[in-house]
Amino acid sequence: MRDTGIGQATSGLAEVQVLRRRGPEATKGWRHDGELLFVFVLSGGATLRCEGREEERFVEGDACVVPAGMEHTWARCEEGVELLEVAVR
Repeated sequence: MRDTGIGQATSGLAEVQVLRRRGPEATKGWRHDGELLFVFVLSGGATLRCEGREEERFVEGDACVVPAGMEHTWARCEEGVELLEVAVR
């Protein structure tokens, strides 16, 4: 993870970070409770698993918004996949 410093600049109102996965295994599922969680695929590809929905494959240039309170995880990640994650509280 590479923090962009937006969290500090906005006193915690927003967080922007670049996430880089190093293996194909799924991350631990988690939920966010903020206003917005936006993810943009900078490079590579990965599968998004959200509770109550079909899995979706995302590749470079794709983006999505995960609703507040929805458990989600990234799985089957290509080596070196990079995701830009924007969270607004």
